[in-house]
Amino acid sequence: MKYALPFAYATVCSIILLSAACGDNPAEAHYNKGVAYEAAGEYRLAIQEYDKAIELDPNFADAYTSRGLAYDNLGELHRAIEDYDKAIELDSNSARAYNNRGHSYYLLEEFRRAIADYDEAIELNPTSSLYYNNRGHAYHLLGEYNRAVEDYDKAIELNPDWHWPYTNKGAIHLALNENLRAIEMSSLAIKRDPNQTAAYFNRGIAYEKLGDNFLAIVDFDRAVELDPDSSSPYIRRGNFYYRVAEYGKAIKDYDKAIELDPTSSSPRIASARYYRDRADGYLFETRKAIENYDKAIWDDPSNADAYNSRGHAYHQLGEYEKAIWDFDKAIELSPDTVSAYRNRGNSYKELGDFQRAIGDYDKAIELVPTSFAAYFGRGLVFGGMGDHHRAIDDLNKALTLAQHPTHRADVEEVLSALQQ
Repeated sequence: MKYALPFAYATVCSIILLSAACGDNPAEAHYNKGVAYEAAGEYRLAIQEYDKAIELDPNFADAYTSRGLAYDNLGELHRAIEDYDKAIELDSNSARAYNNRGHSYYLLEEFRRAIADYDEAIELNPTSSLYYNNRGHAYHLLGEYNRAVEDYDKAIELNPDWHWPYTNKGAIHLALNENLRAIEMSSLAIKRDPNQTAAYFNRGIAYEKLGDNFLAIVDFDRAVELDPDSSSPYIRRGNFYYRVAEYGKAIKDYDKAIELDPTSSSPRIASARYYRDRADGYLFETRKAIENYDKAIWDDPSNADAYNSRGHAYHQLGEYEKAIWDFDKAIELSPDTVSAYRNRGNSYKELGDFQRAIGDYDKAIELVPTSFAAYFGRGLVFGGMGDHHRAIDDLNKALTLAQHPTHRADVEEVLSALQQ
């Protein structure tokens, strides 16, 4: 299996905007009503109140900034920028206005202009972890990872209890294939906010790239649990199931994503439809293969190869208990079938039964001491158990036995992560 992802990493919506303050005159009274409406997500009503505040006081810079924020939340980015421009014209020392305008440019994917505004915000308020985090995210999306990490580190220094810089820094480690560091940063984010959906996804992808699908799916499940009404978590978990050839589960997740967003023409939903159709094709082929193995077993109940092959098909469908039953039967009929032990070890690994998995890989290696797949599988299990020394020993052995370039690349990727 090649550890390439349809998405390099999971997307982090981490840019945060600021609302402002208050007063007692009529303009400020309308302004405060606007802030309350905005906090409740009633952006049109908020804009009406800000309009009244500005009509009463055309030089009310904060009202322009907050109205810009409301337009921002409605996706009317150019109108938002017009308001931020006016706010800055009235008050060139408003770090909040520069930050929020930077956010609008960020959403328009004008990252250099966003960074210029974040620079101004930081110069005006160099103690704001928010501004460093936002600038770091803009550098991040430009691929300037070193600058992004510097900003995330500064944000953490200024506010070590805030989860977003840890999440974002974890995403960079993930993009650089530094998977253990990605897990570390994502875990720190989750410690600070146990409801951090993006951190669970980032950590899940890192576990997957290390070959620990059991821990990966635990994190993906948690992310879906935290955000069940959004299509994105289902698509991301569906992508995981697709990558590990669990096509039935992938289809369920893609179907749920499409159900939640049926009229969307976004690239993400289009991708879900595409991979759903491909998964359906693979599922049909696997089910047809199982039917053929059923017939072979009916014709010859002592056919160990048919049980072994049917077990492998069930494994691909994620039906691990059925797969193990077939591997048991294959081993009973032919105790020296090395692939049956190896395959059963893979199914036990997916169920998190690591000791039984190791026992099967041990037996496969005893039967065929040059089995690349058995050393690789056992190495992944040791890695998942946190026994990195034995994992590295097995993976190095697998590397010496690998004959196919793809197999070598897979082992080298996991070894690189474990050795960090």
